[in-house]
Amino acid sequence: MKYIAVLSIFFIGVFSVHAYVFQPAVINGREYISLNDICEIFNVSFHNQFFPNRIVLTTEAEETIVLLISSQRMLIGKKIYNLEYPPEIKDGVIFIPVGFISRVFGEDAFKSIKEAKKSRIETIVIDAGHGGWDPGAIGPNGLMEKEVNLDIAKKVRQLLNLHLPVKVLMTREEDTFVSLAQRAKFANDNGANLFVSIHCNAAFSTQMHGVETYFVSEAESPEARAVEVLENSVINLEIKELGVTRDEYLKSVLQPILEDMIYHEFVRESSAAACCIQKSLVEKLKLYDRGVKTALFYVLRGVGAPSILVEVAFLSNPEEESNLASESFRNRAAEAIFEGIKEFLHASRKIE
Repeated sequence: MKYIAVLSIFFIGVFSVHAYVFQPAVINGREYISLNDICEIFNVSFHNQFFPNRIVLTTEAEETIVLLISSQRMLIGKKIYNLEYPPEIKDGVIFIPVGFISRVFGEDAFKSIKEAKKSRIETIVIDAGHGGWDPGAIGPNGLMEKEVNLDIAKKVRQLLNLHLPVKVLMTREEDTFVSLAQRAKFANDNGANLFVSIHCNAAFSTQMHGVETYFVSEAESPEARAVEVLENSVINLEIKELGVTRDEYLKSVLQPILEDMIYHEFVRESSAAACCIQKSLVEKLKLYDRGVKTALFYVLRGVGAPSILVEVAFLSNPEEESNLASESFRNRAAEAIFEGIKEFLHASRKIE
């Protein structure tokens, strides 16, 4: 059953919008803006209710606006207007034709959005941990970490592309092996402004549970050190494949970044990003909050940008393995990571 959205819109004499980079979503060659973005830009609120095929919006003056999902017709008060094309629902998100803005809020409103102060386009690299012949952790029932990581990563990419004016790249899009050095190089070569590595946790004890997020620095606890060792273990395979010593590997791949003074600024921003994402994950997934931690993950140390590593839940815990196998849980995990990234970008003014 499709649903109805009741939306309070505030019309004011002099229109102003929040600093916003206008980047319409393109669906079937047509430009749309999401209902959620309309709410954010115009500082309005809405409530979802069920009603077939209709979107009903209510202004502060109690004027009603009715849109039909399958029709270009729009009713404002008692007058009928035509939109360029019908509203769309894609991946559960309602999208409204961009012409709706000028029709309802006025042409000046539309111009204000398009001419709003623009920030540089951020490049976000999403890293699905493990892959190929490196399965990562394997749960008691056989669920492989590499599969979960990739699925959640793709969902995060989709949300970022739909809702934020950013460029999103992935270190891998299929079940392929990508070395830690290659992942870092990919991020650096593409000018990443933020690097988010997605993983599932594991422990010897099946009772260990919860979500935690890391940024690069010395490990502060035995537990963090254990996770650091686990995630870095693939390095030994890479060193063998490259035919170099461990010292040569570290010097060629990692040391230049560590010696760069800007690294310390990256640590500060990485900490802020980790806090935003961890908070969002705990709120969305309702899992035990294991906190924001530090560790010297090689994949993070090699990236010349703020970078964090998310351990969504414990594959070694049967209950959490069951959660990680669930499509709805993965969707919520992706939404939480997306919301955390969004909060960080806005808070750090990387996106206005």
